[in-house]
Amino acid sequence: MQAATVNELGQVQIPEDLRQRLGIGAGSRITFDLVGDHLEMRVEQGQREGPATGFGMLKSERSAVPVDLDPASLIRPRSASIPTYSRATASRQRSRPG
Repeated sequence: MQAATVNELGQVQIPEDLRQRLGIGAGSRITFDLVGDHLEMRVEQGQREGPATGFGMLKSERSAVPVDLDPASLIRPRSASIPTYSRATASRQRSRPG
């Protein structure tokens, strides 16, 4: 049997090995019953709902992408130093004797 000390707020810390064995985590609901001269604690096994979407389930170093993101806004305008290839350039190259 393991023991814990009650703090000034009436709280006790459940030992880690017992929390793991009973599946107690943050947000778990626990019921208490007074039985004779002792207290019984039970973990409620309620239905857990899955998330409606997968958003937020994975962690990333990158910032989130807004839903209304226009991918075209990410394209950088071409600078003057980058040559462009056009139909006129292609026709001139084909007409050169080679």
